[in-house]
Amino acid sequence: MERPADPVKVIYPWARRVVPLGSPTHGRDWSDTYSTAEEEYGRRLTDLRDVPVLALFGERGTGKSVALNQECRALESGRQEPRWVNLWRHQTESQATSALAAFAAPVAGEWWVILDSLDEGLNVLPALGSLIADRVDALAADERACLRLRISCRTGRWPEILQDTLTQHWPSSQVQHAVLAPLSAQDIAVAAEGSGLDARAFAAELRHRGLNQLARTPVTLLQLLDHHRAHGALPATAADAYLQACVRLCSETRRPADIREWRAQPTGEHLLPVAARVAAVMQFGAHFVLCDDWQHEGGDGDVSLAELEGGHEPGPLGSPVSCTTDKLRRLTESHLFEPVGLQRWSFTHRSYQEFLAAQYLSAHQVDPKAQAGLLWVGEGPARHIYPAHREVAAWRSGDDSSLFEDLLRDDPQVLLLADLPARSAGDRARVVDAVFRLVQRDDTTDIDRTSLHRLDHPGLPEQLLPRLCPDTHGFVLYTALGMARRCPHPELTDALLHVAETAELPEELRAVALRSVVALDQTTSQTIDRIRQLAAGDASAEVVAAALNRLWPAHLTVSELLDLFRDSAPDYIGGAWALRSDIPAQLTASQTVQALFWARDTLREPPSQRSVLLAVSLITSAVTLAGTTGLPGRGSPEEDIGQALAALGAHSRTLHSLDGHTEQEELGDTLRAQHSLRRALTSYLLTHTTEEDFIGVLTAVPHGCLITYGDAFHWMDHWEELAEAPPSLARLTVSITPPDDPELRARAAAARVAHPTLRAVTFHWDEPTAPEPHQEPDNVPDPKFSNSDAALREALAAVRTADPDTIRHAWATVIDRMRITHDGSRPPPIAVEPLFTWAHHAPSRPAEGSDLESQLHAAALQVLAAPARTPARPRKARQPATPSRAERLRSTAHTGRAAPGHPRPLGQLGPRPGHHPRLHLTRPVSPGRLPPPLRRTSRHRTGPPALRCPPARQHRHHHHAPDHPRPHRPRPPGRAQHAHHLGRPPGPRPRPVAQRDQRPGPRRTPRRRRPAESGPGSRALRPDHPLRHP
Repeated sequence: MERPADPVKVIYPWARRVVPLGSPTHGRDWSDTYSTAEEEYGRRLTDLRDVPVLALFGERGTGKSVALNQECRALESGRQEPRWVNLWRHQTESQATSALAAFAAPVAGEWWVILDSLDEGLNVLPALGSLIADRVDALAADERACLRLRISCRTGRWPEILQDTLTQHWPSSQVQHAVLAPLSAQDIAVAAEGSGLDARAFAAELRHRGLNQLARTPVTLLQLLDHHRAHGALPATAADAYLQACVRLCSETRRPADIREWRAQPTGEHLLPVAARVAAVMQFGAHFVLCDDWQHEGGDGDVSLAELEGGHEPGPLGSPVSCTTDKLRRLTESHLFEPVGLQRWSFTHRSYQEFLAAQYLSAHQVDPKAQAGLLWVGEGPARHIYPAHREVAAWRSGDDSSLFEDLLRDDPQVLLLADLPARSAGDRARVVDAVFRLVQRDDTTDIDRTSLHRLDHPGLPEQLLPRLCPDTHGFVLYTALGMARRCPHPELTDALLHVAETAELPEELRAVALRSVVALDQTTSQTIDRIRQLAAGDASAEVVAAALNRLWPAHLTVSELLDLFRDSAPDYIGGAWALRSDIPAQLTASQTVQALFWARDTLREPPSQRSVLLAVSLITSAVTLAGTTGLPGRGSPEEDIGQALAALGAHSRTLHSLDGHTEQEELGDTLRAQHSLRRALTSYLLTHTTEEDFIGVLTAVPHGCLITYGDAFHWMDHWEELAEAPPSLARLTVSITPPDDPELRARAAAARVAHPTLRAVTFHWDEPTAPEPHQEPDNVPDPKFSNSDAALREALAAVRTADPDTIRHAWATVIDRMRITHDGSRPPPIAVEPLFTWAHHAPSRPAEGSDLESQLHAAALQVLAAPARTPARPRKARQPATPSRAERLRSTAHTGRAAPGHPRPLGQLGPRPGHHPRLHLTRPVSPGRLPPPLRRTSRHRTGPPALRCPPARQHRHHHHAPDHPRPHRPRPPGRAQHAHHLGRPPGPRPRPVAQRDQRPGPRRTPRRRRPAESGPGSRALRPDHPLRHP
């Protein structure tokens, strides 16, 4: 078998995953933090071995050959004999035909063929796709059924004849196209360690510099590692790193064998201006996909190469670079783009597009007014950057001083996305002041705290100390705490502890202050004592948890940690909940044994401040340890764990509550996984507890986790081991119905013959099974769901005779009658259907022009004319001010007539004829001020059509920018808005100071909402939980 060539470069043992071609990858919209979901994104090639044909797409340098090479070696280790063919090595048709002899099927069984570098082979042999197709056609049907074919290629080079041949012999579901998923955090750590770097420090530097995305691609990751190896650090600025990466990515094009073509091939520096044009058109024209289709009609979201070619771009040293179709196609074959379909590409990550779009504006020296029209929206206090262009403005502010000043004045949040470490300390101090001015005048601002580390400078403590005071406005204090945490300075320790010790402040603000204190090895013993006092005596569980996090493990023993920990409120998920979940995983094996004894003593004691749920989690950890490596120093782990389990019965109510559901299920899953230990625990409990205590344990743990169905047959085979157990308890281990499986039935019968006492406790097996009573099916339809014109007439008559207090109740009956289906099936819930359209498609709506429809219209108008009822009690918060509004709208929707203030019937609401909801700029840009590519393709669009809105709905958008702007209704200053991430204090939005001073009476703390459901999946906890505002 032909083996792959040993490459000169280092091959890291990455466990690459693949995703379907065209699916959204995490590389395109990846955050600054890694998550478990991102780590497990995609599937391994080993999981796709049942797929007959898999084409692995990707541009040069993505690692396609390495991934297929790893799969080839894995198949060999599994005693398979894959045939590997390097298609790029064969220069003539005869050589390729000889290499494709690998398609000779074996005598029988599954056989594998791996074709690598099809795109490189097509460069020298254009008919290679036809040769492969001919080999596939020549196979017999039974040979193709056992074939497993793997091919690597670029999307732009995939032969159509090969695709047609494959789909002719296999269903489309069995011919899959895939691309490699971005590198995971583990892959990056492996590469860093292989280069002699500390993986943790390298990952932290990437996050701090905002270069995470450059590490997600093998090409740019290796470039960063080479730069770090040569210079001892990453590039000086983020702009330098991105510029080097984009040039490197543009250079990753095919390598022709013909020396003349090689000499004519443009370098990465010459392709970069072309890439900047593509980026600008896609960014400001709201295009998402670049396609190479001459039949493309220019639909929304796509832009073709033909629309982009022509003209010149400013190149290296001011020389013009022509933008030709050939260069555009070479660009699509670089790793700057990733395939999203056949002949369709998008930027590998949106950050590349945003950086290159800013480069385009800079290279063309776009007129400031034209640039403002592209980037800004709104006027006066509402002036801000379009959310879709915030990163572009951040990049552009690096070399545009006027834009930097405008952002300082009108939208300083955008500067948090800029490369602030590359600016002077004075500029960073100005940004800090601008951020505080923003949060003081607009209490609905959401600050992205993951970017606050970029504000660090030597004078930051002097700026924060006056604001780190208990009497500071809550939102300003919250922002200052966020800066102090992201930019730790020892000078802030006393002020932070003073905030944490102020009991009058919200507990979450105090907890954030504790988390913002610098590492304790940089502080004094007095600081440690102050934190210990908070851990031991504070009334807030959140503050205690924050203090324990700072003290553990250097300044606390295991017993002190467990004794001091306290649970938070049952319906609150915060730092205490997170610490309770983390403690078991942080303990060593010997510490787990100590914690098990603590859990046993805690469950035996009467109710106290100790955490029962933490004790259950520690028992779960001990069961896992005992079932794998054993408890160190303990010869009989079932005795120690059994004593702790025996005390669980007294806490059954806690375990079955919403707050204890997660810990209970985790204990049950762990017991089910440890078979031998579970049976030893059952034997211990049967022989060392009373019947009441044993049943209490069975009640406390999840059903079927201590005595499983399979355990019943184990105890039948080993019935003598239960000789010392009371018969009433031993019977519980075999309380199952006779099995249907003949083998299990014979096994149980043999055990019952060998053990008379077992036969006695399973006497019900010998009793004849009573036949199930026969029940005639109920075919009588429910009159409540039967269509009847008479019933509808009766309901309409009730409306005509109803008084103002009962007319809407009568009208609701009419609505219910119209929603009845003709076949008697239940109609869909009314809440899931549009209010203004469902009535016109109601199953039992009277026929148009009928007498019944006339009665319906008359009844609806009578409901509209009825006076609105006044609520008997004052309305609650968020309750509609007009109780009859819903009935009025529903009745209008039924009549199909225009409601007051509407030019059309509400039942026909929708887009107006000829109306196209595009987002127009507040100040239209003169086309003459824009470069020609933007003039031709960009119709001043800033988002997809469904998300564009007229200028009347534009408003300031403070939180993180999505890929395109979202329409919002303007709100008055200070109006509360729901928070959905961590950039603001939790709870209701604080009103302006003037409104708060006028509010009479004591202030109420909002109730925290109970999670919708229990279990691990329902507790998506972040370390920095949002805080309630005081």
